[in-house]
Amino acid sequence: MVTCSSVKKFIKWFAILDEKGVLATEVEEKAIAEAKEKMDEESGKEQVAKDLPDKTESILWCSMHAHQKMVYDEISEQIRSNIFSDIKDKGLGKSKLAVLQGIMKLRQVCNTPLLLPIEEQQNCKESIKTEMLLNELQNILGAHKAIVFSQFSSMLDLLSAECDKKGISYFHFDGQTPPAKRAEMVAAFQNEVSE
Repeated sequence: MVTCSSVKKFIKWFAILDEKGVLATEVEEKAIAEAKEKMDEESGKEQVAKDLPDKTESILWCSMHAHQKMVYDEISEQIRSNIFSDIKDKGLGKSKLAVLQGIMKLRQVCNTPLLLPIEEQQNCKESIKTEMLLNELQNILGAHKAIVFSQFSSMLDLLSAECDKKGISYFHFDGQTPPAKRAEMVAAFQNEVSE
Protein backbone atom coordinates (compact mmCIF):
# COMPACT_ATOMS: atom_id res chain seq x y z
CA MET A 1 0.00 0.00 0.00
CA VAL A 2 1.27 3.45 -0.83
CA THR A 3 1.38 5.80 2.12
CA CYS A 4 0.84 9.54 1.96
CA SER A 5 4.43 9.89 3.08
CA SER A 6 5.77 7.92 0.10
CA VAL A 7 3.57 9.86 -2.32
CA LYS A 8 4.76 13.16 -0.80
CA LYS A 9 8.36 12.03 -1.17
CA PHE A 10 7.71 11.11 -4.81
CA ILE A 11 6.03 14.43 -5.50
CA LYS A 12 8.83 16.31 -3.76
CA TRP A 13 11.51 14.34 -5.63
CA PHE A 14 9.87 14.99 -8.99
CA ALA A 15 8.81 18.47 -7.85
CA ILE A 16 5.43 17.93 -9.43
CA LEU A 17 3.94 21.33 -10.14
CA ASP A 18 0.53 22.36 -11.38
CA GLU A 19 -0.09 24.83 -14.20
CA LYS A 20 0.65 27.77 -11.89
CA GLY A 21 3.89 26.32 -10.58
CA VAL A 22 2.40 25.24 -7.25
CA LEU A 23 3.33 21.90 -5.69
CA ALA A 24 0.67 19.22 -5.91
CA THR A 25 -2.03 19.55 -3.29
CA GLU A 26 -2.98 16.94 -0.72
CA VAL A 27 -6.03 16.07 -2.85
CA GLU A 28 -3.77 15.43 -5.84
CA GLU A 29 -1.38 13.43 -3.66
CA LYS A 30 -4.33 11.34 -2.46
CA ALA A 31 -5.50 10.78 -6.04
CA ILE A 32 -2.06 9.49 -7.03
CA ALA A 33 -1.97 7.18 -4.00
CA GLU A 34 -5.49 5.88 -4.73
CA ALA A 35 -4.64 5.21 -8.37
CA LYS A 36 -1.52 3.31 -7.32
CA GLU A 37 -3.51 1.28 -4.78
CA LYS A 38 -6.08 0.39 -7.44
CA MET A 39 -3.31 -0.86 -9.74
CA ASP A 40 -2.01 -3.06 -6.92
CA GLU A 41 -5.48 -4.48 -6.27
CA GLU A 42 -5.97 -5.30 -9.94
CA SER A 43 -2.77 -7.35 -9.95
CA GLY A 44 -4.58 -10.28 -8.30
CA LYS A 45 -2.35 -10.13 -5.22
CA GLU A 46 -5.26 -10.30 -2.77
CA GLN A 47 -6.68 -13.37 -4.49
CA VAL A 48 -3.37 -15.20 -4.10
CA ALA A 49 -2.54 -13.88 -0.60
CA LYS A 50 -5.69 -15.24 1.08
CA ASP A 51 -4.51 -18.79 0.40
CA LEU A 52 -1.11 -18.38 2.04
CA PRO A 53 0.10 -18.97 5.60
CA ASP A 54 1.03 -16.12 7.95
CA LYS A 55 4.17 -14.32 6.91
CA THR A 56 7.34 -12.98 8.41
CA GLU A 57 8.92 -10.27 6.30
CA SER A 58 12.62 -9.62 5.85
CA ILE A 59 13.76 -6.28 4.51
CA LEU A 60 17.20 -6.32 2.95
CA TRP A 61 18.80 -3.07 1.81
CA CYS A 62 20.98 -3.14 -1.27
CA SER A 63 22.73 -0.83 -3.68
CA MET A 64 22.66 -1.40 -7.41
CA HIS A 65 25.79 -2.40 -9.27
CA ALA A 66 27.23 0.27 -11.58
CA HIS A 67 25.56 -0.84 -14.83
CA GLN A 68 22.10 -1.26 -13.29
CA LYS A 69 22.48 2.11 -11.52
CA MET A 70 23.44 3.76 -14.82
CA VAL A 71 20.32 2.33 -16.51
CA TYR A 72 18.20 3.47 -13.55
CA ASP A 73 19.66 7.00 -13.59
CA GLU A 74 19.14 7.40 -17.34
CA ILE A 75 15.57 6.16 -17.25
CA SER A 76 14.84 8.24 -14.16
CA GLU A 77 16.02 11.38 -15.95
CA GLN A 78 13.95 10.52 -19.05
CA ILE A 79 10.86 9.97 -16.91
CA ARG A 80 11.43 13.18 -15.00
CA SER A 81 11.83 15.15 -18.22
CA ASN A 82 8.75 13.55 -19.79
CA ILE A 83 6.63 14.22 -16.69
CA PHE A 84 7.68 17.87 -16.56
CA SER A 85 6.86 18.19 -20.26
CA ASP A 86 3.49 16.46 -19.81
CA ILE A 87 2.58 18.69 -16.89
CA LYS A 88 3.61 21.80 -18.80
CA ASP A 89 1.60 20.78 -21.89
CA LYS A 90 -1.46 19.11 -20.30
CA GLY A 91 -1.50 20.17 -16.66
CA LEU A 92 -1.11 17.96 -13.60
CA GLY A 93 -4.65 16.59 -13.75
CA LYS A 94 -4.07 15.01 -17.15
CA SER A 95 -0.53 13.85 -16.33
CA LYS A 96 -1.26 11.49 -13.45
CA LEU A 97 -1.10 8.40 -15.65
CA ALA A 98 2.39 9.44 -16.80
CA VAL A 99 3.42 9.76 -13.14
CA LEU A 100 2.13 6.26 -12.35
CA GLN A 101 3.77 4.80 -15.45
CA GLY A 102 7.03 6.45 -14.41
CA ILE A 103 6.84 4.93 -10.94
CA MET A 104 6.13 1.52 -12.47
CA LYS A 105 9.08 1.70 -14.85
CA LEU A 106 11.46 2.75 -12.04
CA ARG A 107 10.21 -0.16 -9.93
CA GLN A 108 10.90 -2.50 -12.84
CA VAL A 109 14.47 -1.22 -13.22
CA CYS A 110 15.01 -1.63 -9.48
CA ASN A 111 13.96 -5.28 -9.75
CA THR A 112 15.91 -5.94 -12.94
CA PRO A 113 16.32 -4.11 -16.24
CA LEU A 114 15.27 -7.41 -17.86
CA LEU A 115 11.66 -6.41 -17.07
CA LEU A 116 11.96 -3.51 -19.51
CA PRO A 117 11.41 -3.72 -23.26
CA ILE A 118 14.62 -5.06 -24.81
CA GLU A 119 15.50 -1.72 -26.45
CA GLU A 120 15.59 -0.07 -23.00
CA GLN A 121 17.63 -2.74 -21.18
CA GLN A 122 20.97 -1.39 -22.41
CA ASN A 123 22.33 -4.93 -22.36
CA CYS A 124 22.17 -4.87 -18.55
CA LYS A 125 21.66 -8.29 -17.01
CA GLU A 126 22.65 -7.17 -13.50
CA SER A 127 20.04 -7.36 -10.78
CA ILE A 128 21.16 -6.76 -7.22
CA LYS A 129 17.70 -7.73 -5.94
CA THR A 130 17.78 -11.09 -7.74
CA GLU A 131 21.33 -11.69 -6.57
CA MET A 132 20.54 -10.88 -2.93
CA LEU A 133 17.28 -12.84 -2.97
CA LEU A 134 18.95 -15.98 -4.33
CA ASN A 135 21.76 -15.70 -1.76
CA GLU A 136 19.21 -15.26 1.02
CA LEU A 137 17.16 -18.22 -0.19
CA GLN A 138 20.23 -20.44 -0.31
CA ASN A 139 21.09 -19.38 3.25
CA ILE A 140 17.66 -19.98 4.78
CA LEU A 141 16.20 -22.87 2.80
CA GLY A 142 16.62 -26.14 4.58
CA ALA A 143 15.90 -24.57 7.96
CA HIS A 144 12.97 -22.44 6.78
CA LYS A 145 10.46 -22.08 4.00
CA ALA A 146 10.15 -18.90 1.98
CA ILE A 147 7.46 -17.22 -0.07
CA VAL A 148 8.47 -14.61 -2.62
CA PHE A 149 5.93 -12.10 -3.90
CA SER A 150 6.23 -9.78 -6.85
CA GLN A 151 3.76 -7.45 -8.49
CA PHE A 152 5.40 -8.38 -11.78
CA SER A 153 4.59 -11.91 -12.94
CA SER A 154 7.49 -11.59 -15.40
CA MET A 155 9.79 -11.12 -12.38
CA LEU A 156 8.49 -14.40 -10.96
CA ASP A 157 9.28 -16.04 -14.31
CA LEU A 158 12.87 -14.70 -14.18
CA LEU A 159 13.25 -15.85 -10.57
CA SER A 160 11.93 -19.31 -11.49
CA ALA A 161 14.60 -19.60 -14.18
CA GLU A 162 17.31 -18.54 -11.71
CA CYS A 163 16.05 -21.03 -9.11
CA ASP A 164 16.17 -23.76 -11.75
CA LYS A 165 19.80 -22.87 -12.51
CA LYS A 166 20.71 -23.06 -8.82
CA GLY A 167 18.72 -26.22 -8.11
CA ILE A 168 16.29 -24.46 -5.76
CA SER A 169 12.88 -26.15 -5.74
CA TYR A 170 9.81 -23.93 -5.68
CA PHE A 171 6.10 -23.64 -6.32
CA HIS A 172 5.26 -20.88 -8.79
CA PHE A 173 1.81 -19.43 -8.93
CA ASP A 174 0.24 -16.09 -9.62
CA GLY A 175 -3.19 -14.58 -10.24
CA GLN A 176 -3.54 -16.66 -13.42
CA THR A 177 -3.11 -20.01 -11.63
CA PRO A 178 -6.46 -21.85 -11.42
CA PRO A 179 -7.84 -21.93 -7.85
CA ALA A 180 -7.72 -25.74 -7.59
CA LYS A 181 -4.07 -25.86 -8.69
CA ARG A 182 -3.21 -22.97 -6.35
CA ALA A 183 -4.87 -24.77 -3.40
CA GLU A 184 -2.96 -27.94 -4.28
CA MET A 185 0.37 -26.07 -4.32
CA VAL A 186 -0.38 -24.21 -1.07
CA ALA A 187 -1.21 -27.52 0.65
CA ALA A 188 1.99 -29.10 -0.69
CA PHE A 189 4.00 -26.08 0.49
CA GLN A 190 2.44 -26.18 3.97
CA ASN A 191 2.98 -29.94 4.30
CA GLU A 192 6.52 -29.93 2.94
CA VAL A 193 9.05 -30.52 5.71
CA SER A 194 12.10 -28.25 5.84
CA GLU A 195 15.34 -30.22 5.94
